[in-house]
Amino acid sequence: LFEEGKVDYIVATDAIGMGLNLDIKNIFFSGIKKFDGFNDRFLSMDEISQIAGRAGRFCNDGFFGTTCNLKSLSPETVKFVENYEFTKIKKIYWRNDKLNFGSPKALLNSLSDRPKENYLKIKKNGNDHRYLKIFLDDKELKEKILNPTNLEKLWEVCGVPDYSKNLDEYHTRFLKKIFYYLISKKECVPEEWVKNNLHDINKFTKKISELNYKISQLRTWSFISFKSKWMENNHKFQNKVKMMEL
Repeated sequence: LFEEGKVDYIVATDAIGMGLNLDIKNIFFSGIKKFDGFNDRFLSMDEISQIAGRAGRFCNDGFFGTTCNLKSLSPETVKFVENYEFTKIKKIYWRNDKLNFGSPKALLNSLSDRPKENYLKIKKNGNDHRYLKIFLDDKELKEKILNPTNLEKLWEVCGVPDYSKNLDEYHTRFLKKIFYYLISKKECVPEEWVKNNLHDINKFTKKISELNYKISQLRTWSFISFKSKWMENNHKFQNKVKMMEL
């Protein structure tokens, strides 16, 4: 609507800094704090610069300032933005990609391997790593994952994102069902189970919170449907999920 000239202003979150190429002349900050999923924090100068950079395009100059309760930006921040500065990256998160699936202990040890370069920092407590630890403490699974092939499959299943932001216990129950299907005789998730899950998601609701949750569930099923060896008729379900999203 803005690009078509049907509205004169955009009110946006910091997400506008994520590469949107709009014909914006002025950016005004009404605040420089955000909730990042864990805490309320101030935007970094790099983030402020990225957002301010949405103003101006090609040969047209852009301008940035403040509005509402935000009285001003610090001189250091203004200088940082105007001089196209950026904070130098000192550390990069790293994880070992040469994993050992010989045994559960060997897998955990290989995930804890440290990088040789001092500018690399080992990534700790990743979601998939947490899910794996939960599964390795599961008495029902202990015999199943003595087989290196099954252990590798379990690790792959741990990589299914939790778009719904559920508790780890709830998400791992869902992943456990998938894992059992993948190590069964058919070695795939049955079509009927997927249908039943999608049918529940497709039930009508007017509540925004429920709609948001259903959308996040669809994202999970979309991810799973693109695992070609995981699901019966995966192309069919890829299209079905797309249609449901519309």
